[in-house]
Amino acid sequence: MNTAIVVLLSVLGAEPASVPEARALLVTHLGFTEKQRENLSDAAVKMLASCSSSCPSSEKDFQSLFKQCHLHVKFAKPREVTADRKKIKVDELIVSFPTNTGGIWVRTGDDYHYFTKFGHERCLEIQELLKAGRPQ
Repeated sequence: MNTAIVVLLSVLGAEPASVPEARALLVTHLGFTEKQRENLSDAAVKMLASCSSSCPSSEKDFQSLFKQCHLHVKFAKPREVTADRKKIKVDELIVSFPTNTGGIWVRTGDDYHYFTKFGHERCLEIQELLKAGRPQ
């Protein structure tokens, strides 16, 4: 019986592969040191400040982002930011990934807004800072 399995495996292995190759990268939560968190939050604020388009959003939209790849920043006290030519106070924000199709969702008290059209260099800055994260 063992000989039959070895022969069968040898025959199957001799044919050209008919199954496509596939690889996956599974996303995990990343943790950061205090200094790294400060750098990430500053970069996220700069990214938000570079936005030139916005619209109202909802709590439902905001909460749904936790199910996909994102950077979540929750401030100890609200940060004042000028984005899309408007001054806003930011309690927390979520940058969705990938940034080329994503945006920034902002919560201010019970109000939610969506921002987009941000500076490319800000995306690169955040991507570089994310490399320092460690799986949790």
